[in-house]
Amino acid sequence: PQPWSILFLLKRQNVKFRNRLNGTLKDVNGKNQDEVPIFVEFYGKYPGSEQEKKTATDQTLRDLIREEVLSKTHQEIEITRTLHVINVIVAVAKQGLCSPSVPFTLLGDVLDCSTLDTCDVIFKYVEERVAVWKSPVFYTAGKNYLLRMCNDLLRRLSQSQNTVFCGRIQLFLARLFPLSEKSALNLVSQFNLDNVTIFNTDPSNSTLDVNEEASEEKMETDESKFFHSESGLVDYKLYLNIWSIQDIFRSPVQCYQKETWDKLTENADNIFRVFDSFKLDDIRGGNKTNQTTHKKSYFSKFLTSEKLTELQLSDGMFRRQILTQFLILFRYLTATVKFKGANLVLTEAQKTWISTTETKIYKLLQETPPNGKKFAKYTKHLLEREEFWITWKNSGCPSFMKMRSKSEDESPASKKRKIDPKKSSIAEDFISGKSLGMGSPELTKLWNLCPNNLAACRSNEREFLPSIQDYFAEPIEQEDPKNQIEDQYKLV
Repeated sequence: PQPWSILFLLKRQNVKFRNRLNGTLKDVNGKNQDEVPIFVEFYGKYPGSEQEKKTATDQTLRDLIREEVLSKTHQEIEITRTLHVINVIVAVAKQGLCSPSVPFTLLGDVLDCSTLDTCDVIFKYVEERVAVWKSPVFYTAGKNYLLRMCNDLLRRLSQSQNTVFCGRIQLFLARLFPLSEKSALNLVSQFNLDNVTIFNTDPSNSTLDVNEEASEEKMETDESKFFHSESGLVDYKLYLNIWSIQDIFRSPVQCYQKETWDKLTENADNIFRVFDSFKLDDIRGGNKTNQTTHKKSYFSKFLTSEKLTELQLSDGMFRRQILTQFLILFRYLTATVKFKGANLVLTEAQKTWISTTETKIYKLLQETPPNGKKFAKYTKHLLEREEFWITWKNSGCPSFMKMRSKSEDESPASKKRKIDPKKSSIAEDFISGKSLGMGSPELTKLWNLCPNNLAACRSNEREFLPSIQDYFAEPIEQEDPKNQIEDQYKLV
């Protein structure tokens, strides 16, 4: 039959084949049983080329997953059963009975049709089998599918509410891809310009003090909407300094412009002055158990409401984030980055200001509870370690895998002597009496003193057994009283 008729025949048999496999799966209920023999039988029973059979098998497996999803249209997909089907598909792909990319395609389809809670369970199955995905059978065919699947999940997740899930995905990708994989590297040092911080830039709509005259007028017109700061340090100017600096953090290249640099130094000095004048107390409970079990809340992005400014000023996490952002910015400005333009150079005055400000920032970090000194020391070590990665990136991100030389590649046991057919063997040279090379000149000289080994054994020079008279000559001489040898020194 023609190839197209064989393919049609195989697709027509999919119904019987799928029903048989589906019936087997219904009896499994999530337990590990081997359904691979069904695929082996399918391969041996029907005619056609390997590619045609793989195409039919791929379609059958897709139909199985589609039925799993459609059977639970109005309710949650049965996770255990679905994962078991995926497990069978992985086993079939290992046997080479279907395309190696099929498990990844179907995993992506199931994740797209599932809620985030279900995706969490399914992704646990994926991350537990990272060793399987890195095997030669799946890695080349599935790495791009896994990367696309993870990126789709990250787009669905909230970075502020699903931080743990997002971190698990990033760790999975780090374990999946080698360190030399350049697809995840920001080679040209691009910045995330989409990270825009929205805040109130209109002083007329502010609930904080703009200036003394404006504040008096505002209190007279609408005192109920006016926000009173207990510390007396929070005003619209401080609010503007804190949040306008975020635009410089997301695009540090602006700092090389004089106008932006002046804005940076002014805002930084105002922020540090307020942090320095408004100290935080290290409030800790007396019970040590409460200290260890208390969990700190972490927010990936703080809110920009004016009414929260007073509370944020009293929050140690908020202060640490602002101060650490300054340190990261300074590290970029002073580091030697390969993709920086030739005109992006700081002046000596700017370098001096950065050096002085860094010292001030580390002092503020040490004074910020809890564990300020420990946090400042760790941050400093982390930024110093970053110098290594900057150098690595400037050198083109070379691989960390040290390649063996050809001489190291062959172990002494595996090295074999290359036999030249024109040369005789050592045994032949030994029998014929030719001179033998023993590896060193001295050994060769000793070995070849007498070419005939049997004659050397019969040589008179090898006779070493003395006569009785010769052997006892010295003791007899010692027994002579004329020699006056004491008994303790006699040989016999």
